[in-house]
Amino acid sequence: MRFLSNINRYSIIASILCLIIAAIVIAPGYLLYQKDKSAVGQCIVLLVGPENDLREEKALELMHRGRIRYLFIPAKKTLITLLDNGTIIPVNLPSISYPSVYELKKFKRYCFYEETQLEIMLAKKGVDSLGFRSITFVSSPYHMRRVSMIAESVFDTHTYSLSYAPGHPQHRHNEAWMFRIPDLRWVTSEYLKIGWFLMYDNYPSILKLLS
Repeated sequence: MRFLSNINRYSIIASILCLIIAAIVIAPGYLLYQKDKSAVGQCIVLLVGPENDLREEKALELMHRGRIRYLFIPAKKTLITLLDNGTIIPVNLPSISYPSVYELKKFKRYCFYEETQLEIMLAKKGVDSLGFRSITFVSSPYHMRRVSMIAESVFDTHTYSLSYAPGHPQHRHNEAWMFRIPDLRWVTSEYLKIGWFLMYDNYPSILKLLS
Protein backbone atom coordinates (compact mmCIF):
# COMPACT_ATOMS: atom_id res chain seq x y z
CA MET A 1 0.00 0.00 0.00
CA ARG A 2 2.81 2.35 0.95
CA PHE A 3 4.59 1.38 -2.28
CA LEU A 4 1.55 2.36 -4.35
CA SER A 5 1.23 5.56 -2.36
CA ASN A 6 4.85 6.43 -3.16
CA ILE A 7 4.27 5.71 -6.85
CA ASN A 8 1.27 8.04 -6.88
CA ARG A 9 3.25 10.72 -5.09
CA TYR A 10 6.16 10.45 -7.52
CA SER A 11 3.74 10.48 -10.47
CA ILE A 12 2.18 13.70 -9.23
CA ILE A 13 5.60 15.29 -8.68
CA ALA A 14 6.76 14.16 -12.14
CA SER A 15 3.59 15.56 -13.73
CA ILE A 16 4.05 18.90 -12.00
CA LEU A 17 7.69 19.07 -13.08
CA CYS A 18 6.69 18.29 -16.67
CA LEU A 19 4.09 21.08 -16.60
CA ILE A 20 6.63 23.52 -15.20
CA ILE A 21 9.22 22.59 -17.82
CA ALA A 22 6.64 22.84 -20.61
CA ALA A 23 5.52 26.27 -19.33
CA ILE A 24 9.12 27.49 -19.26
CA VAL A 25 9.79 26.23 -22.80
CA ILE A 26 6.69 27.87 -24.31
CA ALA A 27 6.88 31.08 -22.24
CA PRO A 28 8.48 33.21 -24.99
CA GLY A 29 6.03 31.93 -27.60
CA TYR A 30 3.04 33.16 -25.59
CA LEU A 31 4.40 36.70 -25.81
CA LEU A 32 4.08 36.56 -29.59
CA TYR A 33 0.71 37.82 -30.74
CA GLN A 34 -0.52 38.61 -34.20
CA LYS A 35 -3.89 39.61 -35.52
CA ASP A 36 -3.24 41.36 -38.81
CA LYS A 37 -5.28 39.35 -41.31
CA SER A 38 -7.88 42.11 -41.09
CA ALA A 39 -5.32 44.89 -40.89
CA VAL A 40 -6.88 46.94 -43.65
CA GLY A 41 -7.96 49.83 -41.45
CA GLN A 42 -7.57 53.54 -41.45
CA CYS A 43 -4.44 54.01 -39.36
CA ILE A 44 -1.29 52.29 -38.11
CA VAL A 45 -0.19 53.21 -34.59
CA LEU A 46 3.56 52.72 -34.24
CA LEU A 47 4.83 52.26 -30.69
CA VAL A 48 8.46 53.33 -30.34
CA GLY A 49 11.14 51.44 -28.46
CA PRO A 50 13.94 48.90 -28.93
CA GLU A 51 14.36 47.56 -32.47
CA ASN A 52 12.51 50.65 -33.65
CA ASP A 53 13.97 50.39 -37.14
CA LEU A 54 12.33 46.97 -37.56
CA ARG A 55 9.03 48.31 -36.27
CA GLU A 56 9.14 51.22 -38.72
CA GLU A 57 10.07 48.86 -41.54
CA LYS A 58 6.96 46.77 -40.85
CA ALA A 59 4.71 49.85 -40.60
CA LEU A 60 5.96 51.25 -43.89
CA GLU A 61 5.63 47.82 -45.52
CA LEU A 62 1.95 47.75 -44.54
CA MET A 63 1.47 51.24 -45.94
CA HIS A 64 3.12 50.42 -49.27
CA ARG A 65 0.91 47.37 -49.68
CA GLY A 66 -1.89 49.87 -49.87
CA ARG A 67 -3.65 48.34 -46.92
CA ILE A 68 -3.45 51.32 -44.54
CA ARG A 69 -3.24 54.96 -45.52
CA TYR A 70 -1.99 56.70 -42.37
CA LEU A 71 0.80 56.09 -39.88
CA PHE A 72 0.49 57.72 -36.47
CA ILE A 73 3.38 57.79 -33.96
CA PRO A 74 1.86 59.04 -30.69
CA ALA A 75 5.17 59.33 -28.83
CA LYS A 76 6.35 61.79 -31.49
CA LYS A 77 2.93 63.36 -32.22
CA THR A 78 3.61 62.54 -35.86
CA LEU A 79 1.19 61.58 -38.60
CA ILE A 80 2.32 60.63 -42.08
CA THR A 81 0.26 59.60 -45.08
CA LEU A 82 0.90 57.62 -48.22
CA LEU A 83 -0.06 59.39 -51.43
CA ASP A 84 -1.36 57.62 -54.52
CA ASN A 85 2.04 58.02 -56.21
CA GLY A 86 3.78 56.15 -53.37
CA THR A 87 5.22 59.24 -51.70
CA ILE A 88 5.08 59.44 -47.91
CA ILE A 89 4.57 62.93 -46.50
CA PRO A 90 3.96 64.35 -42.99
CA VAL A 91 0.54 65.73 -42.12
CA ASN A 92 0.09 68.84 -39.98
CA LEU A 93 -1.62 68.01 -36.68
CA PRO A 94 -3.01 71.22 -35.20
CA SER A 95 -5.85 69.33 -33.48
CA ILE A 96 -3.58 67.04 -31.43
CA SER A 97 -2.44 68.56 -28.17
CA TYR A 98 -1.35 66.34 -25.29
CA PRO A 99 1.66 65.90 -22.98
CA SER A 100 4.44 63.44 -23.68
CA VAL A 101 4.76 60.06 -21.98
CA TYR A 102 7.49 61.46 -19.73
CA GLU A 103 5.36 64.45 -18.76
CA LEU A 104 2.46 62.15 -17.89
CA LYS A 105 4.72 60.09 -15.62
CA LYS A 106 5.15 63.18 -13.45
CA PHE A 107 1.45 63.19 -12.58
CA LYS A 108 0.69 61.30 -9.39
CA ARG A 109 -2.23 59.38 -10.93
CA TYR A 110 -0.03 58.03 -13.74
CA CYS A 111 3.28 57.51 -11.96
CA PHE A 112 2.70 53.75 -11.59
CA TYR A 113 1.64 53.22 -15.22
CA GLU A 114 3.93 51.46 -17.64
CA GLU A 115 5.19 53.67 -20.48
CA THR A 116 3.51 51.39 -23.03
CA GLN A 117 0.14 52.01 -21.38
CA LEU A 118 0.69 55.78 -21.41
CA GLU A 119 1.72 55.65 -25.06
CA ILE A 120 -1.44 53.73 -25.97
CA MET A 121 -3.55 56.18 -23.96
CA LEU A 122 -1.99 59.01 -25.97
CA ALA A 123 -2.64 57.02 -29.14
CA LYS A 124 -6.34 56.96 -28.28
CA LYS A 125 -6.42 60.73 -27.82
CA GLY A 126 -4.73 61.14 -31.17
CA VAL A 127 -6.87 58.74 -33.18
CA ASP A 128 -10.02 60.18 -31.59
CA SER A 129 -8.94 63.66 -32.68
CA LEU A 130 -8.31 62.33 -36.18
CA GLY A 131 -11.57 60.40 -36.30
CA PHE A 132 -10.05 56.95 -36.88
CA ARG A 133 -11.92 53.87 -35.69
CA SER A 134 -9.88 51.09 -37.28
CA ILE A 135 -6.34 50.82 -35.92
CA THR A 136 -3.41 48.47 -36.43
CA PHE A 137 -0.74 48.49 -33.72
CA VAL A 138 2.86 47.78 -34.71
CA SER A 139 5.54 46.98 -32.15
CA SER A 140 8.26 44.39 -31.56
CA PRO A 141 7.03 40.78 -31.86
CA TYR A 142 7.66 39.84 -28.23
CA HIS A 143 5.92 43.01 -27.09
CA MET A 144 2.66 42.30 -28.87
CA ARG A 145 0.87 40.20 -26.24
CA ARG A 146 1.16 43.01 -23.69
CA VAL A 147 0.30 45.63 -26.33
CA SER A 148 -2.92 43.76 -27.19
CA MET A 149 -3.91 43.44 -23.53
CA ILE A 150 -3.37 47.14 -22.85
CA ALA A 151 -4.97 48.32 -26.10
CA GLU A 152 -8.12 46.33 -25.44
CA SER A 153 -8.40 47.87 -21.98
CA VAL A 154 -7.96 51.42 -23.32
CA PHE A 155 -10.05 51.14 -26.51
CA ASP A 156 -13.66 50.00 -26.47
CA THR A 157 -13.58 47.00 -28.80
CA HIS A 158 -17.26 47.53 -29.64
CA THR A 159 -16.40 50.96 -31.07
CA TYR A 160 -12.89 50.39 -32.45
CA SER A 161 -11.56 47.67 -34.71
CA LEU A 162 -8.10 46.70 -33.44
CA SER A 163 -5.48 44.54 -35.10
CA TYR A 164 -1.82 43.81 -34.38
CA ALA A 165 1.12 43.41 -36.75
CA PRO A 166 4.46 42.59 -35.11
CA GLY A 167 7.57 44.17 -36.54
CA HIS A 168 10.13 42.01 -38.32
CA PRO A 169 11.80 39.80 -35.70
CA GLN A 170 15.46 39.60 -34.93
CA HIS A 171 16.89 36.21 -33.95
CA ARG A 172 15.47 35.24 -30.60
CA HIS A 173 15.05 32.27 -28.33
CA ASN A 174 15.33 28.53 -28.76
CA GLU A 175 14.12 25.85 -26.37
CA ALA A 176 17.05 26.58 -24.04
CA TRP A 177 16.32 30.33 -23.89
CA MET A 178 16.39 30.34 -20.07
CA PHE A 179 20.13 29.65 -20.12
CA ARG A 180 20.88 32.78 -22.15
CA ILE A 181 21.03 35.91 -19.99
CA PRO A 182 19.64 38.34 -22.63
CA ASP A 183 16.66 36.08 -23.37
CA LEU A 184 16.05 35.40 -19.70
CA ARG A 185 16.12 39.13 -19.01
CA TRP A 186 13.58 40.18 -21.63
CA VAL A 187 11.17 37.27 -21.11
CA THR A 188 11.15 37.79 -17.35
CA SER A 189 10.74 41.53 -17.84
CA GLU A 190 7.72 41.09 -20.14
CA TYR A 191 5.96 38.74 -17.75
CA LEU A 192 6.60 41.02 -14.79
CA LYS A 193 5.18 43.96 -16.77
CA ILE A 194 2.12 41.91 -17.76
CA GLY A 195 1.60 40.97 -14.12
CA TRP A 196 1.96 44.59 -13.00
CA PHE A 197 -0.48 45.77 -15.65
CA LEU A 198 -3.07 43.13 -14.69
CA MET A 199 -2.74 44.12 -11.06
CA TYR A 200 -3.28 47.86 -11.44
CA ASP A 201 -5.80 47.47 -14.28
CA ASN A 202 -8.03 45.07 -12.33
CA TYR A 203 -7.42 46.47 -8.87
CA PRO A 204 -7.07 50.26 -9.21
CA SER A 205 -7.48 50.63 -5.44
CA ILE A 206 -3.95 49.26 -5.12
CA LEU A 207 -2.63 52.38 -6.82
CA LYS A 208 -4.46 54.55 -4.32
CA LEU A 209 -2.83 52.69 -1.46
CA LEU A 210 0.61 53.07 -3.04
CA SER A 211 0.09 56.77 -3.87
